[in-house]
Order: sequence, then structure tokens, then C-alpha cells
Amino acid sequence: MNQTKHCITIGFLIFLELLFMVLCHAEHNSPVSGISNSDPKFLSPLGLLSTPRLLKKDIPEELKDAKHGIVMGVSSEKCDNGKVNITKDWDGSPPPHYCMDTIVQYNSAIPTYEGHRPLWPIFGEYQFVPPQRWLHNIEHGAIVMLYHPCAEPSEILKLKKLVKSCLWKYVITPWNKMSRELPFALVAWGCRLQMAKVDTGIVRYFIRSKAFRGPESHYLKQGQFSVGLIEVSNPPSDPSLDKVLC
Repeated sequence: MNQTKHCITIGFLIFLELLFMVLCHAEHNSPVSGISNSDPKFLSPLGLLSTPRLLKKDIPEELKDAKHGIVMGVSSEKCDNGKVNITKDWDGSPPPHYCMDTIVQYNSAIPTYEGHRPLWPIFGEYQFVPPQRWLHNIEHGAIVMLYHPCAEPSEILKLKKLVKSCLWKYVITPWNKMSRELPFALVAWGCRLQMAKVDTGIVRYFIRSKAFRGPESHYLKQGQFSVGLIEVSNPPSDPSLDKVLC
């Protein structure tokens, strides 16, 4: 029995050695082997280091460059001034709005930036409101408070009071996808704060630094969705206090 195992082991080692030799042989005979860093074809994509680029005829002579095609570092309205047509590279990535005939799902239990419904919730506290709704609120600069339904009631109350005392643009809702280890969360545009316990200083710091940072924070209109609404949060009577935090 031991002799059989010994033979199998030796056979397996020989197989690995042969396989290694084949792989090494293939690597040394690869079309890219032998290319060094001094090879111009390696340094230049497609070996076109010295090939002049074709330019549009309407490019001014002073903007032409034999190496890059267009000279760098020169602002020009006829080419690139860093202001005109910049949406060709990035349109700002506005989150799409989805009608009710479309199911909207998220990869994260606590999304911070995704597509959502066109109508956003009235600011305030809810029995429940889904992320498909409140994501629109954070786009408008709101802070959303989430808590696990089974979290410590005194901690829930503490966090509610903090949020309500800091700003009027908030949505408060339970969320059963919160973990038991981190049953509290604050959500703002592009970021979230998850907590095991409510820390007053951290909560206020997060709200002061993250509220009213959404791309449509200037939009102060109250929402239209009100299903499950418990308590409305109304804007201050003095418009100058709209963005006063904590």
C-alpha cells in the first residue's frame, strides 16, 4: 500500500515538472518575449512613436503638436478652454427617475446614490418609506435617518431628537435591512454613517458636514409623497434659516 502511494506521489511530481517545462517553453516563445523597455514599439502604443497624427484642418497652426497632435497647456475656444462642451466627458451623472411600472433595486442595503422615483417624500418622520423614495430627498440635500425596528428604543429616540434639532430637511424611517450590530445610520448624498450607539458629537458633525451637499440642495420645495407619514417637518418661516444646521 505504501509503495503504491509512493509511486503515485512520484508520478504526480513528474507531471508537475513536465507541465512547468511546457509553460516555461511557451513563455519564452511568446511573441512578446524579448521586448525590453528600450524598444520603441514597447514604449509607444502600436509602434507609432514617430508617426505624425492626423489633425482636423480647422485646427490653428499654433495649436498643432507633432508628438501629441494638439499642444498641451494652451487654452483655446477652438479646441479646449476647460469650460465649453465639458459634458462630452462627463454629464454630471444625474440619477435617473423611474416610473411605477419599473422595479428599482439596489446593490447596497443602504444606497447613497442611485436612480429613484420622481416624487419625493414630504420631509418628516414615517412609519416606513423605502429608499426608492428617500434617495430623491438626499439628492435635494436632506439627511435620512435609518434605524433597525428592534434597536434600543431609548437610542432611537435620542437620534430622532438630534436629527430634528439639526435641520428641517430630514426623513426618518425604520429599515429592517440594517444589521443588529450597526442598527443606526445617517445617509447623505454619496455617503453614510453607521453606528452601534448614538454619539451626539459624531451625529452633529456628520450633519453639519454632509447636509445640503446634494446636487439639487437649492431646491426647497416640499415633497409630494406622504404614505406612512407620522410627522411633517416644515421649513422655517425665515428663508435665511433654511440651511442653518444644529
